Amino acid sequence: FDDGPGTSTQQVLDILMRYGVRATFFNIGEQIPEHPALVAEELADGQTLGNHTWNHHDLDQQTAEEQAAEIDKTTRAQRRLTGSTPCLFRPPGGAYDHTTLALTRARRDALWLWSVDTEDWKAAGSASKYWVNRVRTRAEAGGSQSHPVVLMHNEDGLPDADRKSVV
Repeated sequence: FDDGPGTSTQQVLDILMRYGVRATFFNIGEQIPEHPALVAEELADGQTLGNHTWNHHDLDQQTAEEQAAEIDKTTRAQRRLTGSTPCLFRPPGGAYDHTTLALTRARRDALWLWSVDTEDWKAAGSASKYWVNRVRTRAEAGGSQSHPVVLMHNEDGLPDADRKSVV
């Protein structure tokens, strides 16, 4: 789950725990201080925490120093809050360059992309049947892969009545 922690993070965590599913949360650093309890709960629930930069800017448009600051500031914020240092890194939008690879390698981070993009962000938090079916169909299509990495987001919340339709 990218782009959290946010308004739907608690809902996502509740659903994952209900069904015994583990996930990786690539949190945006500047949101960690705004939602410290959610980040702590992600880790306490057995989820994996990754680094998704501080401000979610396209790294391939930044200098080496700017990229390093985006990565390091997020790592420090997570370590201060949880005592855990992320070892997985996902560049926003999948945008990276040779500099990004060198920086993540130097930090012993694995750069993790995805093999299935549900494009759930296009729904803008909508729980309409159309969007639920579209996201589900795209995610299920990844089941034919040996080790799918399904990209989803935890930004906007869903109304309580519609939460069940997502799972």
